[in-house]
Amino acid sequence: MTRTIISIAVGLVLAFAALCIVTAGAETPNKQAIWAEVLGPTQAKWPDVNPHVETNYLDNIPAAMDMATRSLTPIVIELRCPKLGGVPTLNKIEEVDPDAAKMMKYFIKVTLTDLWSADYRYLPFEALVDPDKMHWLVFIGADGTPLGCFGGWEDKAGDSAYIKGALAATMTRILNHYYDTRRPNWRIDPPAPKISGNVMTARDVPSFKSWSSQYSEMAGSKCLHCHTAASIFRQATIDAKKYNKKSDVYIFPHPDCIGLMVSRTDGITIETVVPDSPADKAGIKVGDVLGAANGRRLFSENDLRAVLSEFPGKGGKLPFIVLRQDAVTVKDISLFDGWKKYEIGWRSSIASSNIGASPAMAWALRTPDDVRAKLKIGDDKMGMSPVFGNNPNASPAYAAGLRTNHVVIAINGESPDIWGRSFLVWFRLKFDPGAKVEFTVLDEAGKKSAIKFVAK
Repeated sequence: MTRTIISIAVGLVLAFAALCIVTAGAETPNKQAIWAEVLGPTQAKWPDVNPHVETNYLDNIPAAMDMATRSLTPIVIELRCPKLGGVPTLNKIEEVDPDAAKMMKYFIKVTLTDLWSADYRYLPFEALVDPDKMHWLVFIGADGTPLGCFGGWEDKAGDSAYIKGALAATMTRILNHYYDTRRPNWRIDPPAPKISGNVMTARDVPSFKSWSSQYSEMAGSKCLHCHTAASIFRQATIDAKKYNKKSDVYIFPHPDCIGLMVSRTDGITIETVVPDSPADKAGIKVGDVLGAANGRRLFSENDLRAVLSEFPGKGGKLPFIVLRQDAVTVKDISLFDGWKKYEIGWRSSIASSNIGASPAMAWALRTPDDVRAKLKIGDDKMGMSPVFGNNPNASPAYAAGLRTNHVVIAINGESPDIWGRSFLVWFRLKFDPGAKVEFTVLDEAGKKSAIKFVAK
């Protein structure tokens, strides 16, 4: 899959590229012996808890890096949408998950509720963070080395799905890895970014100028959401005409795309293997522990999703290092062309984005059943009413005559039963700016008409 790579700083590019690289030779005997050490009994020597680190909760990454450099302590960066409820903040986690709270004392803690303030010299946002989830913990070393990411606790509706035990297990693995005295000799971590210059915010990213010229209202918003930040970074690839919306939209697929389900309380132990799936054919078994994929150490389910996100959608052999009954084994999972595709109609990073053409409406409501019956709209057919934003005159469909009392029953002859965010995603993937679009609509009396416009 093509990824958006922006040269915002040499250090960030190096760190990001290291996370995307396909590591060759993972199946060689020497590599396998190294992974046996990595996944075997730890020789970590955890330091005593630093009282200053334990009690501090920072709101910016540079201050955390300064403290980390002086104390040689790893950092956890919390990315949290203020609208998300039901998931504990870092300074409140002891109230719901004491085990995780104990592990948290060994990290310098940063909480960001607005991505305008993030320093992207250190934050591996594109490589590790699914932009359509609302709560993430990103772990980096004292030198800025990207370690891993945990989160995505909420479901597609945005409700909390926090699982006790999973975070503590992830942090324990990270700390055992980070403080293992043999780690420098393993050479499996990505290189630390070479940092220079001032803080690199989203407004300092080169693609921001092009993006903001097209989306000035979002560029002036007080809060930068994750899904909007994804559009800013994506803009460079779109401007270069290298973005492929037929394949590049399938980001951060879940393990079920390869036939796996992992334990929610552990994150990397296999709980289910789908019969005849790529994972099954490769010999993956229930109870196996996923240690690495494509040469990258896995600490959580999201680390696996990040690897899958970078692997080409056209398929190929994806090497896994698996721990089975204390023995390390290598399993190559053969993925077919199109393996990465899954239902993406829920993704805000597509619905409200710079991908394809604007749907010419802010939202689409499903027509009520009684109205559908009156207008004789089939249960499996399109029947939706447009909702316009604060400036309806900006919509080419509105300018062509579309109104909120219309019921759209087909678009260019197609009539899928979609509405809401699923419709917005469908439209952006189907049409590009300049495309000729025809809405077939019904008014309250059932009179049919065609509304034609050119997509923007």
